[in-house]
Amino acid sequence: MRAVTITTTITRGARTSRTLFQLKHTARVWDCAVQGCPAIFVLRDGPDMFFDKHWQFHLVASNWGMDLRAIMALIGNSKAFANNTGIGADPPRANWISGSNLTAQNPRYDKFRTCALNTHAGEKTYSLLFALQNILAAAREVMAGRNTLMGVNRAMQDIAATNAVRLETMDGRLPPPMKPGKNLPDSLQDINPDDYLLLPGPETRHLFIDASNIKNQPGGGYRIGPFAHGLVRDWIGDGMMHSFLPFASWYTILSPLQYWTEIPSGSPFPSPFKRS
Repeated sequence: MRAVTITTTITRGARTSRTLFQLKHTARVWDCAVQGCPAIFVLRDGPDMFFDKHWQFHLVASNWGMDLRAIMALIGNSKAFANNTGIGADPPRANWISGSNLTAQNPRYDKFRTCALNTHAGEKTYSLLFALQNILAAAREVMAGRNTLMGVNRAMQDIAATNAVRLETMDGRLPPPMKPGKNLPDSLQDINPDDYLLLPGPETRHLFIDASNIKNQPGGGYRIGPFAHGLVRDWIGDGMMHSFLPFASWYTILSPLQYWTEIPSGSPFPSPFKRS
């Protein structure tokens, strides 16, 4: 796979150069992996952006060529990203793709998530909150007999150390950006993917969630693989299916640095899939 060059795009906190960070698959333990489940990881534990008409149409353009039912399922009520707030909820949510329940509230991310081994752009920074959380966690380990006071001392010494990643997201408060002179589509039939400024591609892949599942394997190990019914993307070149959702939020997203692996400049874009 060829190395990926990241260029400037119009996003919240856009910069002329970016550092890529891959989420470690060990960032959480999935009890549901015995049967298989979405390999999701919460980055902000609270409701986030709405999928109004324009963001639903952007979802179609981002997955152009996928069956519309599979696209709608990405923000379905029980498909990991919009639990109890997605299409198919009770009461119903507006479905601009099918043209149903259009007077109802729009679906939304119930929490802001990504998937294991996904790679996003960001910059290393400092969070006092994360530092205090590390000290409290170390103290609890001591009280539970799983650590010594050295763990607390180490956490205290790191009180001012760089400990977070400020992740770059699209601005979910605004409509998806269009190319100069192009208008947001007013209907499903008006969608032209070429009119959008930010769709999944070699230079913008970090601005999208590459949806994946995790499943334990017989004899040990696990597999992180794609959602069903995605598309093989020639520009990725791995022969695997991919389904993309916008990495878009209403908020500034900080995540503990310990959950991320920094990707050296000039390296190939890491795969979001793995078998072990």
